[in-house]
Amino acid sequence: MQKARALAAVSLALLAAPALAFAMAAPALAQMDMSLLPDEPAISSAPPIDLSVSEEPSSSLPDNRISNSAQPSSAEPSSFVPSSEPEADISNEGLPPPVTPTEAFQAFFDACTSLSGGAPDAYDKANDAGWVPYDGADYGPYKRVYTGSRDFEGLGIVEIWGSLETYPTQTLGYCRVDFADPDGTFGLSEITGLNGLTGTVGENGLNGVWETADKKLLVIAANYEGTVAIEFNVLVGDTPAP
Repeated sequence: MQKARALAAVSLALLAAPALAFAMAAPALAQMDMSLLPDEPAISSAPPIDLSVSEEPSSSLPDNRISNSAQPSSAEPSSFVPSSEPEADISNEGLPPPVTPTEAFQAFFDACTSLSGGAPDAYDKANDAGWVPYDGADYGPYKRVYTGSRDFEGLGIVEIWGSLETYPTQTLGYCRVDFADPDGTFGLSEITGLNGLTGTVGENGLNGVWETADKKLLVIAANYEGTVAIEFNVLVGDTPAP
């Protein structure tokens, strides 16, 4: 009986030995198997998706892509039709029309006969008519002088110089206007007949002389090298007694 138990124990030991050996070798085998496996790449996280809208157009767009939606299509007919009528010139809009030679001479006549005729309010009348006075020199009690200018539309700046000279028995007046006329457009012939003036204009139209019927107003004019000068000589009359 004891032998049988001993044999059974030996048999169990023999059977358990391989299992125990395998259990003891399992960790080493597992480590060996893991070392023999190829290295797997590390799994990285996916890059974040950018959902923002870029303000600039993508550079991958083709060159012929139209980025401006306001550009009209060539297939659509244009609503613009060029006008065949010339555009109106508005450069002189709102300005007075150019003065005519007749209107200009009438302004010269009014100012000069007043300044050189001895009228007490002559200076005020000239200023009210648009003449701008200069600072004049003092010529003493026997001579009064007015100098100034006026801008005439289409004619330009006109200078004026008027004087009134008092002598013991006679009083004389003199007035002159000067202005540029490089194109010779100011017609001296139009002076004839204005304000009772009669006279003669030269054949070239650049010189002329006139006088009134009472011979108290004498006028001479010339256009010399693009400058017109018109002179008024006034025989005022007897000098009043002091």
